[in-house]
Amino acid sequence: MDGGVMVLRELARYCAGEARRWYDWLAQRDVAVLALPVGEAQIATVGTLLMHVAWVDRAYVNELVGAPGEYEWLPIDTLAPIRAMHEATFARLFEWLEGATDADLARERTLRVRGLRLTASGDKMLAHTLVHGIRHYAQLATKLREQGHVQPWQHDLILEEGFGPAAAFEREA
Repeated sequence: MDGGVMVLRELARYCAGEARRWYDWLAQRDVAVLALPVGEAQIATVGTLLMHVAWVDRAYVNELVGAPGEYEWLPIDTLAPIRAMHEATFARLFEWLEGATDADLARERTLRVRGLRLTASGDKMLAHTLVHGIRHYAQLATKLREQGHVQPWQHDLILEEGFGPAAAFEREA
């Protein structure tokens, strides 16, 4: 496996873990949490934000793996379909990353969706997708904390799987 692929695979591993923790935590809450406000316009609620992240992930990953398609917007008042979309997308991504090379990532691709066309290298598309999710999960964490919904885990990459095992922090005497 080439170096760039390895780095993006490990970042994807962290992103998948963070998403799993979010979905697990949200699944333990009343479904009304999906209607809580966390943003504006088309990503105003927890449900729309999660759907937005899953939708973008699917569009970019499908283009990356050579399987572009039409992308439906799932209902935002239930968690299971959005989670299933996310998990299927990341399963497809990890399967592709197993055989990918730096040359595969460097190849230019064109994503066509909703009347828009975006052309970029595969590594740029994948890096954007992963950072996009990280940014929105941070937004979700902040907005939910402000509303009294504190998450019981740290969100930092260094404390989670990805690029090796989680780091161990200890207070020195």
